[in-house]
Amino acid sequence: AKDSASPAAPRAFDGSVLKSLYDAMLDPELFGKTFGGPTFESWRTVAKILDGLPLTESELALYRQFTDRMEPPTGPFNEAYRIKPRRAGGTLFGAACGLHAALQDYRSLLGPWEVATTALIASDRRQARQLMNYVQGLVDDSPIISAELVKKNTETVEFAHRSVIE
Repeated sequence: AKDSASPAAPRAFDGSVLKSLYDAMLDPELFGKTFGGPTFESWRTVAKILDGLPLTESELALYRQFTDRMEPPTGPFNEAYRIKPRRAGGTLFGAACGLHAALQDYRSLLGPWEVATTALIASDRRQARQLMNYVQGLVDDSPIISAELVKKNTETVEFAHRSVIE
């Protein structure tokens, strides 16, 4: 008798490129439950700036206010530093940036048994714990991301596509 079970659902990380951080922040299946509302509009603008995406007029005004520069960048950044006050959402945004980096598919660049590691760095243990709590919350909020989860503890989140956050 032939097995009549339906085929397995496609995996979220099949070697394709994940959408931009900005788009992931709006997608309710990824980070949108957390970042989709008006409270995080400024952080979504920062995400567009980091990725070198075109800005709307209001986003360009915000960019000019933040940077005192007239022209936005024309390409993505390799590195960025955020100078901001406490309670501005920077740790949560940092968790999203780190998780977004870890969700990229690096398998074609890895050697045998190698794992891509995204290091999240905090100023102290308390902030490091909060950073990992935010990462784990974002993972738990997304069935797509959760489906890739292999292992999760207080210091590590590991994914099936050979990527880990520490």
